[in-house]
Amino acid sequence: MKSLIHAPNRIAIIGSALGGGAAQVIDAISRGGEHIPIGVFDNHPGAINSDVLGVQVVGSSEDVIKAYENGFFDAAVIAIGNIPHRKAVYEQLIAASIPLCNVIDKDAVVSHSARIGVGNVLLCHSYLGPDVVIGDNCYIITGSKINHDSRLGSHCYLSTGVSIAGRVQVGSMVKFDTASGAAPDCLIPSGSCLMPGQIATIQSFPKHQ
Repeated sequence: MKSLIHAPNRIAIIGSALGGGAAQVIDAISRGGEHIPIGVFDNHPGAINSDVLGVQVVGSSEDVIKAYENGFFDAAVIAIGNIPHRKAVYEQLIAASIPLCNVIDKDAVVSHSARIGVGNVLLCHSYLGPDVVIGDNCYIITGSKINHDSRLGSHCYLSTGVSIAGRVQVGSMVKFDTASGAAPDCLIPSGSCLMPGQIATIQSFPKHQ
């Protein structure tokens, strides 16, 4: 896990100007008041020079490194939901030594004993319980909950209303679709994808003995 960037910072939002992700992240940043959303970088040609909640799309992802070197922003966060794309952008930013920050909505609940990496997004009413550990570059959507003693790898995506019970071990690059989840003590391998409403159990995703 990388060093956490502390507020206040001017934050660049990477991706999803047209898909809704950038709007979610900008809304969370603005509600918190600790960071400043300074600009959006998006590769979609229709996004350039538009704005998202009043924050201008200032360039493509290819422009991010130059913008950082020119002092346009202090840290970045990725608003992309697609896991392989999200991971690729994360690796690009890390390779360029661009700091990544966590964006945590003011109405998210994070236990004092939870530990989180960097580049994570926790939207409104998400919850990390006692002794939860999550890696880097995860996207946790509104109302999703990770309960006590569970572990979540890097580059994971939790859609709306996901519920992960206690002592669950989740690998990296795992997608939980809407209202899916995991029963206690499961081990969910890296690269898994849970469909809407699917609940992983020890029978479907056994825990190592």
